[in-house]
Amino acid sequence: MFRFTIRDVLWLTMVVALAVTWWLDRKSLESKSAAQLRAAEEQREKSLALQAKMELSLTAERIEHEATRRDWEWEKVRRAVQLSD
Repeated sequence: MFRFTIRDVLWLTMVVALAVTWWLDRKSLESKSAAQLRAAEEQREKSLALQAKMELSLTAERIEHEATRRDWEWEKVRRAVQLSD
């Protein structure tokens, strides 16, 4: 039968303590990494939404500008027709 000395029990305790500490540290790192990944994804989604809003705003401004330009052109044509009559 095996006989364990106090030294053997202390070594076993130390090995188990190191293993548990390592395992807890890994779990902590995984949870922090997952939280950072979620935060980065949320920031990316906000950035994409803001970019889409800006693009829509610019598109609306371009459409408005084009409509105004066409109105001015039609006004020039209308005046030219009125002057020729």
